[in-house]
Amino acid sequence: MPSLRRHLRLVVLLALLLTAAPAARPALAQEYQVTNTNDSGPGSFRQAIIDANNNPGPDTIRFNIPGPGPHTISPVTALPFIMGPGGNGTTIDAGTSHNIVLNGALLAANNLRGHGLVIAANDCEVRGLVIIGFPNYTSDSDDIGGSGIFIDGTFGGGDN
Repeated sequence: MPSLRRHLRLVVLLALLLTAAPAARPALAQEYQVTNTNDSGPGSFRQAIIDANNNPGPDTIRFNIPGPGPHTISPVTALPFIMGPGGNGTTIDAGTSHNIVLNGALLAANNLRGHGLVIAANDCEVRGLVIIGFPNYTSDSDDIGGSGIFIDGTFGGGDN
């Protein structure tokens, strides 16, 4: 009988340890909605990039700006790079109608430089985004890049 009690205690102790120990969970994918054309703040493209970079899992940035469009986002300063590990696996989905325009004219007007979108992470996708008017960035960041980047239905024009 003592042996049975000892086994029972061991089973109960093991069960308690297994249920009390936090399980390692994979990072959950998040979706961030761009709901306005503001340069920064809640609902902005800049904030969505920052949030995606800060989340350790693959993320999707979708544009859900009210009204018929086209919707023009004109950054006042260069946008943050999409960077790993939080940026790895990020999808930027502007849809298929080319209604989202990323325009760098304000950077040029203020004698600032910057690319429209810099991806320094792996396995990213960009869909349906129009990128125009960005003055080229001329620092040593030209060697920054990622692998497995997929571009679909996205185009640029002007100095980008």
